[in-house]
Amino acid sequence: MSEEQQSATEIVYNTLYREILTLELAPGAKLSEADTAKRLNVSRQPVREAFIMLGRLGFLAVRPKRATLVCKISEQDVLNAKFIRESLEMATVRRLSAEAFDDWNAALSENLAAQKKSVDEGDYPTFHVLDDAFHMMLCQAADLGFVWDLILEKKAYMDRARVMNIQYKQGMSDAYADHIAIYDAISSGDYEAAAAEISRHLGRIEHTIKHIRSSNEAYFVD
Repeated sequence: MSEEQQSATEIVYNTLYREILTLELAPGAKLSEADTAKRLNVSRQPVREAFIMLGRLGFLAVRPKRATLVCKISEQDVLNAKFIRESLEMATVRRLSAEAFDDWNAALSENLAAQKKSVDEGDYPTFHVLDDAFHMMLCQAADLGFVWDLILEKKAYMDRARVMNIQYKQGMSDAYADHIAIYDAISSGDYEAAAAEISRHLGRIEHTIKHIRSSNEAYFVD
């Protein structure tokens, strides 16, 4: 793949990823290579590549000679991803709670301050980015960067539900408060408290799913 084509693929991928994540492209929506290429002013090849990449994430169902579909949300896939992520992050905070992480204090504090600003301003797209960055930095601070790579492979299943929740200010406020509690527990070296906060934080997805389904049943496949 040429550098120019790779760049076009990244543009298409990032655009569709954001649109699917924020439900601009709703679950069940149909996409075509030709229409997408025309809309984004690219050739069909980068669109085809981006469709394949998003298919691997579980965001698109690519069907030969038929319209590509935005996958509906599978509650079971969300819960499976939550189990994997919770297990990995609890192991991460176990290590982090037992070690000094002074080198990361400034970055984490800056991230949390930016989260607070996003909450106050109701800026949920920025908050979502900061939310991910907070969890990624915890993995990096524990010298477990590869754990975040593993989480990235599964977290897409959770992300649409998470984004739907943090679009409401209360959802952002709850997530921010959870992050503060996680950081405080790790800072005090209290693994049990940190693990409990991680579990409570990620466990919110179960209530979120039920809440979303009550008014958006058509978004779900199971």
